[in-house]
Amino acid sequence: MLPVQQKPPVPSRTRTRGAAKKTLGAFLATTVEFAGLSVPAFALPAAIAAVTAAAILVHVASSPNVASTETQAPSQEIAEQNGSPQQEDSSATQEVTCSFATQTESNGDNRELSYIQLTSTEPNDAIEKIDQNLKSREEAAKSSRNQTIMDEVDIPGSTASYRQSITYFNDGYLCVVESEYVYFGSAHGNHLIDAATIWDLRTGETVTPAKFVGLSDSDLEGMADIAAGEYLAAKGTSSSTSRPDVEAEPPVYALTADGIVAIFQEYELGPYSDGMPALVLCDLNGTKTTELTTYQLALANEDNMTGQQFFSLEQ
Repeated sequence: MLPVQQKPPVPSRTRTRGAAKKTLGAFLATTVEFAGLSVPAFALPAAIAAVTAAAILVHVASSPNVASTETQAPSQEIAEQNGSPQQEDSSATQEVTCSFATQTESNGDNRELSYIQLTSTEPNDAIEKIDQNLKSREEAAKSSRNQTIMDEVDIPGSTASYRQSITYFNDGYLCVVESEYVYFGSAHGNHLIDAATIWDLRTGETVTPAKFVGLSDSDLEGMADIAAGEYLAAKGTSSSTSRPDVEAEPPVYALTADGIVAIFQEYELGPYSDGMPALVLCDLNGTKTTELTTYQLALANEDNMTGQQFFSLEQ
């Protein structure tokens, strides 16, 4: 007869629950030393996570390679408490007043040179740079052929002059046209346009006429050819709608309030009586003129002529 196998006793649910409660109570009453504080054992994982997150934030905030999307300057009170002055806004702008005056000096008998002198309300490197450039051009003109030839001729009434004339002085930009005039006793004297230069008063750098109006150099050249053809056609000299003489000297492009103007030398598009035709090619936005428009070019600034303009300069 096989022995009867005894089943193991089944623990009662009451005793199991009681033991679990005792174990849970002991766990809840247990504390652990963490970061210098007594932390309940059950709260240890949360404490570790919080300290880790705080360390990450401190590291990010102190890292020089991480740019903040929003920076709040300290108040004046906090800055004074720390013994440091409050920092100025780096994006502040300064209102600058730029003034010009026409200066004239003699370069010997019957020789005169006129140049533009710039000044600003506050020391300004860009404006000073342009002023020095204008003065250096005037100094260079003293040794030009049209000036030195006066030492070689002995004709009563002979004269030679160099002049800087402003055609645009607005919106933080300046355009200066350089011209010469010589007379050696013939039926009349002769004018010559040497150059036209656009300066950015904020940077002291030059800007090409095409770039100023958002066009290419070839765009202006094409406009000048068409304008010259229209000018000749209007005078009855040519029926062509483009410039007929491909070997002709290119015009000088100057910035004016009317836009970009092409200045042609004497005899370029007609007889001496036509002077130096100045034709408007496009407005200040680069939009081509729809009809032939001439510009009254004034190259003889009055002595001691002055002017000024205001513009904002980012710091």
